[in-house]
Parts: sequence; structure tokens; C-alpha cells
Amino acid sequence: MIITFQTSLLSASAHAHSQMKHPVLLLLLLLSPCFVTSQATYQKLISSTASGLGGVALAEAPDGGFVVGGVSGQIIKLDAQGVVEWGRQLDSAAVFDVDLSPSGDIFLSINNNDAQALLSVDAGGQMNWTVYTGKPNFSNGQVAVSSAGIVTVSRREVIEKPFNIQQWNFDGNLDWMLKIELPDDTLTGISVADYLGGSWLAAAYNSTGTYLFRISHDGNPFWYWHIAGLWVKDLGVYSNGQLFAAGSFPGSNDVVMLRFKHDGSIIWQKRLQSLIQNTGVATLGTNGDVLVRTYMGNGLAGLIKIDESGDMQWARGYPSGNFGMSRPIFTSDGGVAMLVPKPNQTSLAEIVLIKADAEGYVEGCEVLDICPQYEDVQLDISAFEFSSELIPFFGNIAVELFSLPLDITPFCQPVQLPLPDFDIVDTVCAGSHAMPTPLMNDGAQAWEWEFGPGAVPPVSSEQFPGNVLFTQPGAHTVRQTVVFGGCRDSFEQVVNVLPAPIPDLGPDTLICEDVMYQLDGSLPGDVSYLWENGSSDPVRTVSQNGTYVLTATDELCSGVDSVKVRFFGQTWPDAALQLPGDTLACEEQALLIDAAIPGATAWQWSTGADTAAIFIDEPGQYSLTAYFEHCPLMASFTVDFASCSAKIYLPNAFSPNNDGINDLLIPFGNNAILENMKIFNRWGGMVYETDHPDTGWDGTVKGKAAATGVYVVLIKYLDEYTGEEKWYSGEVVLVRN
Repeated sequence: MIITFQTSLLSASAHAHSQMKHPVLLLLLLLSPCFVTSQATYQKLISSTASGLGGVALAEAPDGGFVVGGVSGQIIKLDAQGVVEWGRQLDSAAVFDVDLSPSGDIFLSINNNDAQALLSVDAGGQMNWTVYTGKPNFSNGQVAVSSAGIVTVSRREVIEKPFNIQQWNFDGNLDWMLKIELPDDTLTGISVADYLGGSWLAAAYNSTGTYLFRISHDGNPFWYWHIAGLWVKDLGVYSNGQLFAAGSFPGSNDVVMLRFKHDGSIIWQKRLQSLIQNTGVATLGTNGDVLVRTYMGNGLAGLIKIDESGDMQWARGYPSGNFGMSRPIFTSDGGVAMLVPKPNQTSLAEIVLIKADAEGYVEGCEVLDICPQYEDVQLDISAFEFSSELIPFFGNIAVELFSLPLDITPFCQPVQLPLPDFDIVDTVCAGSHAMPTPLMNDGAQAWEWEFGPGAVPPVSSEQFPGNVLFTQPGAHTVRQTVVFGGCRDSFEQVVNVLPAPIPDLGPDTLICEDVMYQLDGSLPGDVSYLWENGSSDPVRTVSQNGTYVLTATDELCSGVDSVKVRFFGQTWPDAALQLPGDTLACEEQALLIDAAIPGATAWQWSTGADTAAIFIDEPGQYSLTAYFEHCPLMASFTVDFASCSAKIYLPNAFSPNNDGINDLLIPFGNNAILENMKIFNRWGGMVYETDHPDTGWDGTVKGKAAATGVYVVLIKYLDEYTGEEKWYSGEVVLVRN
């Protein structure tokens, strides 16, 4: 007999180093008779030409065979060797759960578009009876069988708070139906279990957590607990009456399990992680061990055994599809079994029955060790209030069974394990790229790459990380870790990064004077050089704006440096400070000088100001230095101040005697426009008015010579500085000789 299994990725003893460049996953074929077990083990592929299959319910029959319930309505009976005894097809119904009586009668929780029902089929596949149990579309319609009868759970409406627990006798008659109403929102799932043949265990969960009940065989709830935050989907009772519950946190893929006493005190509480989908279910065996079925992703179903102390015993992986798995079961011969979809199929067409030994191995088939994370978790159990009442039966349902043709064949799916091997060049020059090429990492659940210090990127989670830039000389360890079934396997190679002969042309620079500028990229040792213009001398004189590139090459590597050189006169050919020359300014107002110029980045005035524009209110010499980056441009100027206010000037006397000297009274203004002039005698009478004061008054009144004496002059003028109209008054003496 040959037993094939996969050693753990985490076990150092499972890796061979003598003829390999790194540890790998090994499939060991053990031929020694000491590995042969007494349990019958096999994997069987079940298919039908009449219907697609999806195995979601599995139970062991009293004869050691199996009953399979399909999500597409199949009921299949197999013997202990996995040979089909009979197959039946339900008309437009799905099977959710199955259990058997000691006599071999089969009881199934089924669902169609009209109702949820309890179906009884005898050991030969003939229907005994069917009863209506509740509304349809409720995927957690479990069934449990004990000596007292059969119990199911349901609810009257598709969405409502109350749920019903029903006990039926083996003839399909209702013993009682208990309606339980919870204090919180609508239920999401319900489950049941036999409590050591003396009562029932029921659980219902919603957004707040799970409500757990123990109910007598006459329909009386007599203790109850609330497990906060946990959705319990599987129940069990230890031989000493302690309780087992398993489920998940809302929105989590973890499987959470706990063992606790009647008083709510917890014995242990654990969580399985590294699960890809929230499809975990658990089964408590009669010896206190627990089986947990999970989906690890990438076509791998997991089966984990937990002992009664909550310690993980083993974890195995089996090739599988990702939808339509059954609850795992312990078999009467000490082995384990479960249903999984056929790997790599796109629909629920075929299912695989896995019958493994007590360690989870199947003779002749590859089985992997997997590595789910397993840790303690904190849960809270408390009492709660609810209401319950016995209610009458509320309906019947008709179901038809048809014969189902089936094919069953031995099935072992080879497992192509992802390996972390990769190729990469062993030597690169600093500043160069290298690309690791994975050889066989397809199918991993995760990839982790590490490239060492100075690498860009330093890490990657991509299957194919692409080019990696190595910037620091030295020995770099490049490592790939693949994760499969929660297990990790790594492979590494050393990449030697050689120092490259990198010339140093200095930083980008701006030359303030239009002179020749020398670039020197000389390096010690035997190095050749090449500029972008083809020149091979490490020293180069430049006089034009441009980017200059020098490549240096030694025996193995090349290095490149570049520098951008700019000359002030070429960069800003029109740069000039727009400052006034020597300036006479109005003393009534500060003088604004704005020296902003394109390209200038800073300014420094002789006053200490550091802005482009300043106000000047004192006479003197002023200088400015404007900086174009670090290049200065300087200028200076002088400022004097004088009054800019309007002033009117009027002679104090005039003599209109036609001698050509002071014959006219003519006012004049500084910064003023004369608009009107009026002249009054000493009695206040106006003797003259003109809108053209600059023409003057000739000393006559209505064509006659005005008398000598003092006259008052009133002048209207526009102040050119302020823009205001103003009046000026003064006196003048008219003199006649």
C-alpha cells in the first residue's frame, strides 16, 4: 500500500538541501507498511448525465456508507467503499442538511421556491413523507435526529424576528412547534443539534451575535445564552454536557470556535485565520475532537482537526473547487470525510467524496499539509430575555423524487505546488536594473519579494515584480516567499552589486560672467570617457547653455553623470533694472520705485529692504542689487524733493500808463491752471472779470481809466497736483504817474 502526503512548508526537516539550491515542498511516497491504516480511504468523483451536482450535505449511514445531499436537489446513497447504491433527484428543490436515524431512515432539510420542508427517505431511497416547515430561501435550515425524533428550525416569513423550532416523530407527525421571538433585529441564520439524546440545542444569530437555547423534548426552553458579535453556524455537545459552538465574526473569513459550560464560563476560545473565503464549518465528534472545513483559496480545501483541549492536531489540504462543500464528518471507523467540488470546474457539475484516515491522508492521493494561523480570541457570553410560545402546525407540501443516474470513479488530482525558485543575474553594476524571473510560482495565494537595502522597489507583492534598480554596491540577498495553504516557502539568491565608475560633474550651475567654464569628470584608475558630443577627454570647457553628459567606463561597469550649465547673459539676455535716473520728486508724497524684472529672484536695497518695490521719502542716493538666482545686477540713482503744490503769484502793483513797463496786471501760477479772474474796488464792486487771466487787466473800467488805489483780486484755478479747483485772493495797487 502506498500513502502519499505533503510535508509542512514550515518544517525544516521536510526540506532537502543536499542537491537543491533551496528548501522546497516535497511529496513523499512512503512505502513502509507501518504507515498503512485500518480505515478505508479513497477519493471518488461523482457525476451525473442528468443533473449538475453540488454536495453541501453529508452524513454517515449506520452501515458505514454515506448519504450525500446536493444543492441542486440530489440525494445519493453510497456504501462504505464509495460505491453508489442509489441516486434520487428532487423536483426543483435543494438539499441543505441531512441526518439519519439508527434504522437508516434519512431526514433532509430541503428548500424550493415555495417552501422549506423536512423530507424522510428510507434506506432504499423511497420517500416516506414530506412536511412543510417554513418559508423558502433560508440557507441554514438544519436538521438533527435523536431517539426523541427529528428537530428542524425555520421561520414563518422570509424576513421576520421570530423563528420556529419543530419536533417531529419518525412518522412525520408534529410533536410540537415552538415560536421564539428575540429582542433584536431580523435573524440571519439558525442551527440545531442533539443534546445527548435528552434535549435539543438551538442557535439563532443576527447583527448583535448569537442566541443559544437548550430546549426539552416537550418544547420547553430552560436555559439560554447570548454570544456577542459571533455568528454561530455549528453546534455540538461534549459527552460531559459541555457545549461547542463555531462560526465567524461578521465580515470576517476567520473560523471562531469555543467550548463552554452551562453557566456560560468559557473553557477555550480559538480563531483560525489565513482563510480566503468565509466558508468554514465545524463538526464535533463523539470523542471530543473537532473537524473544521475551510477554503484556503487557489483551489485548495482545508481540513483541520482540533482536540478537546482546543489544540490543533493537524491541518490538511485537498484540491477543490471553491463552492458547494459539505460539513466534514467523523466516520465510525475512525476516519474523516467531506464533499468538495471537482477542482477547476466552472459550475456545480461534479463533486468529490474524500474519505481519509484519522490523520487526514488518502491512500494513493496527494494530500498537503497546510498552515492556517491559530490563536486565542476573546468572546463574551451573557444571559438575555426572549418570549416563546407553542404554536400549531401550519401547512403541508408535496415533493416528487426521480431516479438519478450516476457515475462514480476513483479520483486523485495531482497538486502542482507553487515554488519560490527564480532566476536573476548574479552580478550587476550599481545604478542598473535586474529582473527576477519566477520559475514556478503560479497558484500561490501570495507572493513576497525582498530585494535588499537601496533597491527600488525594496519589496514587492506582485507575482512578477519586473525590473529592480540596485543603487548600493555590495551583496544583496534577493528573496521570494510564496504562500500556499497558509504555509510559507522561501528561496533566495545573492546579487553582487559592483560599484560603477560614476564621474562627478558637480551640481547644476549658473555662471554669472560670460566666460568659459571647465567641467572635470576625471576618476582614478583605468577609466575611459565619452561625452554626449563624442569627446573622450574627461575635462571639457564649455561656453553655451546646455546639459552636458559624461559616461565613464571601467573593465565591468559604466557610470553616467550629467550637469546643466547656464550662463547669465544667455539665460537672461534682456535683463536690465528699470530704475529712474536722478529724480526730483514731490515732497508731498513718497516716491514709489518698482524694480520687478522677469527672472529676478531676490532684491537688496541700500535701505535694507528686500522687496522689488520700495517707497522713498528722503532725498539721497539709492542703490539696488537684484539677484538672478545667485547672479547680481546692480544700479543706483539720486532723489531730490520739492513741493508740488499749486501756487499763485500776483504783482503787488502795476502802472497802466502805456510806458511799456508793468502796464498790465497779469497773474501766473506754478502747478496751476488759471481759469477765472475777478477784480473788485475798495467798496466791493467788481470792476473786471475774465476767463483768461493770462491776458491781464489793463487798468480800465468800461473803457475808462480806473482810479488809482488798492484793488482786490480773486482768481479761480485748478491745482494740477491734487486735481482740485481752488480760489486765490490778493491785493494790488494801481499806480498812475
